[in-house]
Amino acid sequence: MTNHPKTAAPDQVQPHPGPLARVDICEAVGLAVRPGGKRPLAGDLIWDFADLEDLPVHLRPGQVRLDFTSIGNPKWRPLAQEYLFARMAPGHEAVRHLPSAFRIPLHFDTCRSRLAELARWFNWLTRRRVTSLQDVTQQHCQGFYETRRHTRGTHGGPLRPTSSHTLMTAAQAVHEPVFYNDLFTTDRFTEGFIPWAGRTPYQVAGRTRSTENVVQPLRDEALRPWLAASLYIMQTLGPHVRDLIRTVRQYDDGAPWPSKGTHQERLEAAIHTHLDQDVPLEPVGAREIGSRLVEGWSADDPLLALNVLSIAREAGLTSFSYRHLAPLRPLLEQTVAAVGLRPRWAWNAAPVERADGAGTVPWTEGFATAEEAGRMVERVRTACQVVVALLTGLRSSELAAMPLDACVPPQDLGAGRTRYRLRTKLIKGQEQLGGVWDEWVTVAPAYDAVALAIDLLDPRQPSKHVFGRTTMAKRCRSLREWVNGPEGQRLGLEPIPDDQINMRITRRTLAMALAHRPGGLLAAKIHLKHVSIVTTEGYTVSEPRRFPGQVHGRSQRGGTDPQQGSDTGGVPRLPERNPPRRTRRPRPDRPLRIRGRQAPRTTGIVSWRPPRRRRGDPAAGPQGKDPPRGNRELLLVRRPLQSAVPAPGRHSESGQTPGRHVRLGPLPTGHPPPTTADTGRYGRVCHFNG
Repeated sequence: MTNHPKTAAPDQVQPHPGPLARVDICEAVGLAVRPGGKRPLAGDLIWDFADLEDLPVHLRPGQVRLDFTSIGNPKWRPLAQEYLFARMAPGHEAVRHLPSAFRIPLHFDTCRSRLAELARWFNWLTRRRVTSLQDVTQQHCQGFYETRRHTRGTHGGPLRPTSSHTLMTAAQAVHEPVFYNDLFTTDRFTEGFIPWAGRTPYQVAGRTRSTENVVQPLRDEALRPWLAASLYIMQTLGPHVRDLIRTVRQYDDGAPWPSKGTHQERLEAAIHTHLDQDVPLEPVGAREIGSRLVEGWSADDPLLALNVLSIAREAGLTSFSYRHLAPLRPLLEQTVAAVGLRPRWAWNAAPVERADGAGTVPWTEGFATAEEAGRMVERVRTACQVVVALLTGLRSSELAAMPLDACVPPQDLGAGRTRYRLRTKLIKGQEQLGGVWDEWVTVAPAYDAVALAIDLLDPRQPSKHVFGRTTMAKRCRSLREWVNGPEGQRLGLEPIPDDQINMRITRRTLAMALAHRPGGLLAAKIHLKHVSIVTTEGYTVSEPRRFPGQVHGRSQRGGTDPQQGSDTGGVPRLPERNPPRRTRRPRPDRPLRIRGRQAPRTTGIVSWRPPRRRRGDPAAGPQGKDPPRGNRELLLVRRPLQSAVPAPGRHSESGQTPGRHVRLGPLPTGHPPPTTADTGRYGRVCHFNG
């Protein structure tokens, strides 16, 4: 009979030996918990911080939980808890005496990503039957690091290379726990073992420091349509949508009108009312039409778009039974042909000026259901969010924490000038978990956008924040489809390119717009709330990075240097986000690579330094002294082997030889010796076959 090990329940508490036994995590870290809230303790398999006071709004429920059950080996779960506790509370009495411990505490959201990578590392060791950390060697560390070089699919094969940040995180999960070896109670590494011989994870991942922010701003071709469409929707359509949604929310869909008689008689009476008073019937939304087509309705059915539920409501019924549809079909078809269909909401919309100035059109063609009107409200709120993001440069955490009283009363500065401020929380870089209250000076459109977004909130779903936790990229995709669709084109909106947009991109775009003006670097630093001016310089691309192939002010593809700015008014042009790869084609003057260095393509010259000779050597100079040891140059001439013929069907067009190895040797028999005119000042020619 086989005994299977029992799996511990997620909420089961494991006895934790050592100095961290049953330590209150929140008390040690300095986090305030709501009265009556749950306080995670050392030894709990799940650390849940959902009951913290002043928890940042942008954090999702899954981002405030540390689940140690993801580690398969139960012996390493307390070890992971001890390591993460030490990173969160470096000043604890059990941690501060460690000589190699880190002294800067980590946010529990950062610890969550460290735990995920640590679980991958420990589970990788478990699959290789490593049961003790004393058996871990550099070979194991490098093996796990190599598995993280590619993102893998469900089949286990590599899909694409991972970023340097992912590689550095993997190296940190392997490297950092070693420094807390004396704190661990259930298992320890071999004394003195340090992965990669003490190299830092930054060096292991091969990351290079760059003064430029990696997030690229919006192109002008995308920035102008985004800002123009968002301002038009907010300023022109926003007031009409606000008035409409108030009417829609006041409409009571829950109480039917009283009536008498059978259901069949009630429905017939309601239909005759429309027919006698010449009142159009109501249509259904596009989604309902699609559902009916899927259910088998004919596309030519005159009742395909008819809202039978609205007729039932008028008849005093809470629902419409489709068993009445067959006997009522003749009367319904006659009524639809006589009075037609008309949307319930905004069927007589007020005219507005088109965005392109080409006349006026109704601001909407109507909404058949309250659901369609609600989707229009979300489009306007998305436009408000885009305006606020582009004109204020707020971070996603700051936008999510914006309260309902974010609009500070405007300040009159005299001479027709008014100062507008928006109030929210500054979270990044603050000691307090929930951040500190701060104000942003902004312009009137951003101020009006926040005020409109507050007015469009649904009072039936109370909220403490203007936007809350939202995914801007997803909402912007929906808004872009609407702008580029028939309704947006009817309003004269310019189509929006399919460029990526999110809060980081909008922040970078505003930073560059501010900094490329007199005194703009300091203004961008103050407005964006940067701690250091160096961060602002990285946002504003003080020195545009050069991509391979850009040398001496002109790229090898014929482009101009970004610093020239010939067609941008002197403003440095950003490099391409994804520069096209150069096609590697063999050329007769292909440079020789020696020890990882490439000789100049235009010369084929390799510099070398002769060795120092001993005294008395006949080759030495007069009086036994060494000759001058200046750099000498060798001119290398590439000559393909006559026997190296390309295989049929492979490299036939390019003529590339199959051999790749370089062999230096004497000139072939019958080859004319080089003349002085051929060698010039190089003195010697070495032919090589390749």
